[in-house]
Amino acid sequence: MNFGSLQIATLWRLSKGGVERRAEVLDSSKGPRLVIVESNRIVQWETFTLARQLRHRAVEIRRELCKLGWRGR
Repeated sequence: MNFGSLQIATLWRLSKGGVERRAEVLDSSKGPRLVIVESNRIVQWETFTLARQLRHRAVEIRRELCKLGWRGR
């Protein structure tokens, strides 16, 4: 499988009860993708047409998780 050249960046890292959850952005020719990884497993994956939509969604997810007790690292 050839994924081409992907750029990957971590937006945030949270932890709760010894478990780490992070949001990563993959930028490819098909557009930016938000990937939520927990314990090195993908638990959520969303694709966007605009970067600002991705940023808005990432902030929304982080706020929801913080309300559930997840804390920044």
